[in-house]
Amino acid sequence: MNYAKRIAKVREIMADRGIDVLFLPSCGDRQYLTGLSSERPGPTHHHRSGDWLDGLFLTGDHALYACPWMIRQGVGEEMSALPVPGETLILEEGMDYRAYAEKIAVHLGLRNPVIGVPKAAAAKSLINLSQAVASATFVNIEAFTCEMRMRKEPEEIALLRKAAAIADQAFLETVAQIQIGVTELEVAQELELRMRRLGAEGLSFSTDVMCKRPGQPFSGGSGLVKLEYGSNVAFDFGCVYQGYCSDTGRTIYIGEPCDKWRQVHILVMNAQQAALDAIRPGAVTCAELDRIARRVINQGGYDKEFFHRLGHGIGVDVHEYPYLNKGYDVPLQENMTITVEPSVMVAEEFRIRVEDVVLVTNKNAEPLNQVTREMIVID
Repeated sequence: MNYAKRIAKVREIMADRGIDVLFLPSCGDRQYLTGLSSERPGPTHHHRSGDWLDGLFLTGDHALYACPWMIRQGVGEEMSALPVPGETLILEEGMDYRAYAEKIAVHLGLRNPVIGVPKAAAAKSLINLSQAVASATFVNIEAFTCEMRMRKEPEEIALLRKAAAIADQAFLETVAQIQIGVTELEVAQELELRMRRLGAEGLSFSTDVMCKRPGQPFSGGSGLVKLEYGSNVAFDFGCVYQGYCSDTGRTIYIGEPCDKWRQVHILVMNAQQAALDAIRPGAVTCAELDRIARRVINQGGYDKEFFHRLGHGIGVDVHEYPYLNKGYDVPLQENMTITVEPSVMVAEEFRIRVEDVVLVTNKNAEPLNQVTREMIVID
């Protein structure tokens, strides 16, 4: 990745918009702009001494990483690879972190600064920085970082393609091992283990394996519901490969599905295909693509059962711009990567979904996932 080019570009934007410094905590924007690794959200929030000051301060000519003592290992190596002049300040435990913030402001020559922050910045970071750095004002940098990140570079596309391939292979291996009586959670754990064995560094999000059969109350997925004959199982899963995410959805059936389920599965596939067929760079907006797929579902009589947006952008974050939903009238452009994920969910009967990561090419759409979207039946 050409991080030097990205940093140069964002510095131009900072100068144009009167932003003196970016404060970049662990988040997708920091990873994208600088290559510094970011922690993925886990089941609980991390709490460390000085964590509100943990982040990279990027000015027009310098970079300073304020690093809590607990995570100092490896930061020096990452900072040495940063393609611009930079240094690391280790935040000793038990010290006055406001004094550290004041020291950083003086060191970087920040007086009455405009500080650009991503949407991922914690409230306590902004509150404490506003108290420590005299007359600081804050602006949200999402307005321009999302524009930078929407169209992917060839290196990014290669990593997204690999992440999708890992998810595909792990899914096929997992389905081949499924036995009647295992729980959603056991299937999810097997799928996650196989993605890691195939080279994934982690998960894009919590894996959902949602088993449904008539009369069963809806659950959020990956619980203790057992896979039994007469049920369908909707998968929503993804992995991270070298910092880039996948996001895949498929539906399998335990025993021969009824005619209604067959019809709805075909309906969902047709809705996805209608959207894929409509993708032309510059010729269709995100909102229009959502309407195209939704029209197919509506004509099938399930308008209220397709209750979410058609999809979203994907890259270093699993959900990023652009968003395929009503009101988002941004035209799709070459080298955008998006998910296309129609579904139909009838609460106490079934949930059927199909999802692929899709590359917008210079002519049309290229799904990065290759595993079949057709019905998979487990006898």
